[in-house]
Amino acid sequence: MAGVTMARSKPLLLIAGIASGGMALFHFVLPDVFQWPRYMAGVPDSIVWGMYAINAFFSFLLLLGSAATVRFALFPTRDRSVIWGMGLFWAFNAAYQIVRPFPQRTVWVGTLVFAVAMLACYVLALRLAQHKEASA
Repeated sequence: MAGVTMARSKPLLLIAGIASGGMALFHFVLPDVFQWPRYMAGVPDSIVWGMYAINAFFSFLLLLGSAATVRFALFPTRDRSVIWGMGLFWAFNAAYQIVRPFPQRTVWVGTLVFAVAMLACYVLALRLAQHKEASA
């Protein structure tokens, strides 16, 4: 039954899972892309370590959530906690960016649009499943 109710959500979840995974992989190299070491002169070692650690931990958790989303899309179950969790992650991400925008406008617009698109995929997938279950 769970497979039937989530069948219409599968493309949305695959898109969201794969795109979120791409964002996770990008975050692993983000410090090099934005040349973090160049701006870290004089910053205490513990703060530098913390910045890199938080980025690495975030990247890994996002990658795990992405993999769980793809797995759910391919092998659906009744437990939608991963889908809710990833949807809440992208909602928080978008809200944070609205309150504290990235300093470079072009990057900010791109990352905000990405976050809202990912949120939309997760929300639509949940709504489609809910609608399908209600009519079943």
